[in-house]
Amino acid sequence: MSENPLVSTLTLSIQASGFSEAIKHLWTCHNIINSTSDAHLLIDFKVATLLNRLFNKYSSQIYLPLSRFYLAISKFTGKSASAVVLKICNDILMLCEALKSADISQELELAVQDLLQILLTTELEEEQKSVVESLIVNKNYTDFDNKINEIIQLIQENNPTAMNDLFDIFSSFNNFTEQVHLFSTRLSKLISAIQDKDNIEFAKKLLLFLENFVFKFNYSIQIGEYTEIYSVCLINKLSSGILPTVISICNTVLAYDINITQSVLPILQRLWVLFPTETENFYDATRIVLSAIAAQGNSEFKVKASGFLYEILNTPGFSEKLKDSLENSDDLSSLINNDAFGPSSAVLESENICKLEELQPYAGLPLNANIEAGDEFYYCVEIVEANSILTWGFAMRYYDIDFELIRIDLPTPQIIIKQDHVECTQNAYANSKLINSPGLYKFVWSNKSSWFASKHLRFRVLVLTPYHKVNITEKDLHKVIEVLCDDGITYDSKNILEVGIYSKSKTVYMSALGIQEEIPDLDVNAILGFVKRVQGDKKYDSVKIGIVAKCPKKRNELKQLVSVAMCRDVDAVALLNESQMHCSTLICVMQDEGLRSCVVHRGHIMVDENGQPIADLARAGISDVYVGIATLLSLFGPATVVLSGNEIPSVQEVLEKSGNLVSESIMKQSLIRSTVYYPEATLTAASRLHFLNHKYKINS
Repeated sequence: MSENPLVSTLTLSIQASGFSEAIKHLWTCHNIINSTSDAHLLIDFKVATLLNRLFNKYSSQIYLPLSRFYLAISKFTGKSASAVVLKICNDILMLCEALKSADISQELELAVQDLLQILLTTELEEEQKSVVESLIVNKNYTDFDNKINEIIQLIQENNPTAMNDLFDIFSSFNNFTEQVHLFSTRLSKLISAIQDKDNIEFAKKLLLFLENFVFKFNYSIQIGEYTEIYSVCLINKLSSGILPTVISICNTVLAYDINITQSVLPILQRLWVLFPTETENFYDATRIVLSAIAAQGNSEFKVKASGFLYEILNTPGFSEKLKDSLENSDDLSSLINNDAFGPSSAVLESENICKLEELQPYAGLPLNANIEAGDEFYYCVEIVEANSILTWGFAMRYYDIDFELIRIDLPTPQIIIKQDHVECTQNAYANSKLINSPGLYKFVWSNKSSWFASKHLRFRVLVLTPYHKVNITEKDLHKVIEVLCDDGITYDSKNILEVGIYSKSKTVYMSALGIQEEIPDLDVNAILGFVKRVQGDKKYDSVKIGIVAKCPKKRNELKQLVSVAMCRDVDAVALLNESQMHCSTLICVMQDEGLRSCVVHRGHIMVDENGQPIADLARAGISDVYVGIATLLSLFGPATVVLSGNEIPSVQEVLEKSGNLVSESIMKQSLIRSTVYYPEATLTAASRLHFLNHKYKINS
């Protein structure tokens, strides 16, 4: 019987001379799992034991890559032997405890619950069944529901403390996801109770409460002499499930005077960005707010409402009947005739600039922790993208607290901030930091200096990632292809080795001469090793390396590779397709770790006066691929639309769902197709990047 390849590869990972080599073998295990039809047959006690040994050997340095592997095998583990499944569940839960509160920890906990439910359907020994049942989490919200009923009673009595209690009960949880779940599912009776009361103070507090769940998510942040727009990552945890509660609250507060009604406008603007396919659900509230502002709103809100109305009337896919109703409405004519009625290049709510040190965003209510005497509480956050902002704030009901922020995915954890006896009872402590390196960061609040007193902590931790770059002092011109370094050897030479590198958030793919390998990050030594293996004994005049990414980052150490060009992945794929098809207008839409796009017209990627791509769905804030494609075709069509990326829908799906949103004449003259070199288009474009740059400059 042949040896289990997972066992042999994990053994190599254990025996590796260093962490990088160990991770390389762990990534090989991913490939084994993904390429094996009966992967569950590979998952046995030996595999579980070796994974546990990796956990113990590298500790926090390996938490993230190990988590991703556990997440991968959890999809297959349910078919393995019961004892093996139980062992892996226990090991995953141990890792979750170490990763407390990190997003991937929550994903792993859900995976474990799924596996435990599968185990309950199998024949288990009594002891095993008892263990499984003890590990299954059954959320009980009886206490929460009882408290909500008490708040409803206070509302019926017009007691002003009612809304304070609502804020307080939502601040008793330790994760945002749970707050959103309860907001979405358990507030209908409370909202009805407020509707029955003509109490303007309740309405004001209810609107303030709503702002915590449909929150401002774009910020213009000044860091030194630069200003960049950042977005709060927690918007990714908002689903359309919140809409019934949101709309119910909006309808409740709209019954009051204009000061409250016009304050609903920012909520609706955010909803149109967050849920572009659900706009008809909040059309009525939008119409009421716009009409009220047109009639009685102040000048500032009239300007905002005029711009918003223009956006609605120019939203592809929105009901033409409803558009006509708005456009031909007499009570909205003052908004249409306002000077602000027109297109805006500004990102929603990014007009005001905030200094990094003054940044205090919020999303959800504060989270909660009780820290016993002699104990500590920690909260982990994974930073996925370089140059993200980590922002936090906390307060104590009584006493001070010791605080640390540590990066823990390093051979030796790095203390970033350490402060003892932080006084935060009168005013909350708040801070923000630009994080240059992706990794795993751990907040620690320690009560070890206390012998008797437990401490009650309320805190917020948020991650903001770059939206796009703006330079205060000069235009930041977009270079479609940027050559970091060049060996001077032109394509007149036939003896050139082209190497393509596709850098994604958690994996870097390398390709040359039909050989592909994966590495966890953009490591120069790993790239040089790959080039050496591909070359073998053959000598090349030039090794030209192309690197593409969603948001490519220049790094000086990459110049060690001698001849390197960089480009946005979607731009590279677009130019590759244009070089093959020679279209008059080509639209490239990529969906892979997010949605983005560009337009190539007569061989050039279209940019604005500042050199920024003007047809990028990511910059436009459009997250629905079908609406995005329809928008691009309406603006730039007829055109050839090229679909690329692991998450992109099929051509047929696009034709069915986007075709109805575009005029028939444009659709008839347009072509929608998959990218050339599918499914390796991105790596192929990367490998051809120097050639495409040569061609692009010739055509300029």
